[in-house]
Amino acid sequence: MAEGLKALGFSLERQEDRVTVTGQAGQIPKQEADLQLGNAGTVARFLTAALCLNKSGSYTLVGSTQMHTRPMRGLFDALEALGASIEYSGEAHHFPITLKTNGLNSQHLKVDASQSSQILSALLIIAPFAPAGLHIELIGDTVSRPFVEMTLSMMKQFGYARYTTKNNTLYFPPCTEPPYTRTEAYMIEPDATAASYFLTLPRFTQAHLQLNQLCTSKLQGDIAFAKIIDPGQNWISFKENGCQITADPTLQPTGIEANFNAISDTFLTAAASAPLLETKTHIWGIAHTRQQETDRIHAMATELKKLGQTVSTTHDSITITPDRNRLKEYSKEKPVEIETYSDHRIAMSFAILGSYDLHTDGRPWISIKNPECCKKTFPNFFKILKDLHNDR
Repeated sequence: MAEGLKALGFSLERQEDRVTVTGQAGQIPKQEADLQLGNAGTVARFLTAALCLNKSGSYTLVGSTQMHTRPMRGLFDALEALGASIEYSGEAHHFPITLKTNGLNSQHLKVDASQSSQILSALLIIAPFAPAGLHIELIGDTVSRPFVEMTLSMMKQFGYARYTTKNNTLYFPPCTEPPYTRTEAYMIEPDATAASYFLTLPRFTQAHLQLNQLCTSKLQGDIAFAKIIDPGQNWISFKENGCQITADPTLQPTGIEANFNAISDTFLTAAASAPLLETKTHIWGIAHTRQQETDRIHAMATELKKLGQTVSTTHDSITITPDRNRLKEYSKEKPVEIETYSDHRIAMSFAILGSYDLHTDGRPWISIKNPECCKKTFPNFFKILKDLHNDR
């Protein structure tokens, strides 16, 4: 995102603990630019929508091979309805594209965000700039709905709260003044999705952890993962200064049965830990994850089967029957190699599983390919995990 903003002519300075961006009140400094999106779906959707604020721009947007397969039709259809023109260099309704922008010229959008909530969030962020106002009507079911609520809450934090809602439509009045007025520093929350790995870790390592500043009053819906894995609050507790996780060796870790539609990024954390639980794990509401960094349901099932686990899937779900004896059998001679599919969440989820001392002698029993894919969202993940092991 930072590189994309700089390529568009924005002033951006990065320091150790902060990024300073000089805004342009909804204006895009450069009329033309070539943008590299990598494999970042958030960047791809948010930046593409923001470009359409320009009344006369031409932009080329290219991503990784994986990005070129990810669902974008709901966004592209909406942007064309607003007045943009999109030329496809490959498959229709997918990146790479050439985007010709013409401002926001429609007053009513019908938006399908059934494949990604980022499609709706991207449009919400630019909606306050519509000169004649904008009505966004939702069609179909929006997945990961807490992220949409987070978007609206952050828009309010940055000074905009003039929209109204009725039934499945959000109404944004005509833009008569700059919608976002906040100029002071904004503190970014701890990442609740990334926290899911460390919320799970003590359950199998008999460790004690504190996650600073992570608490239930935050914006992120993924904080609900804590209640799913510890519904009785037996070993996860939230305090004013953060979250404390204390392992209890007397507790028998039972399987998880839950709808993960609202917090689907964390389903991999739960699924990867399933082999160490006492009963079956059944996770559903995750069909849209088949079109993320990889087909996450298929990838998780494939890698768990490598570990000797019984796994069944539907288009929308995954069920894992644990077998710890087979874990030991399959990793007896050498570590089982886990393919990550260039997906950061697969790498981190299986790293937590591999932190369990399966053979009770400290030897590794899982090998993770391409751990560097974690750089996408958590570049120092393995260093932190190593330091935690060294501190035990």
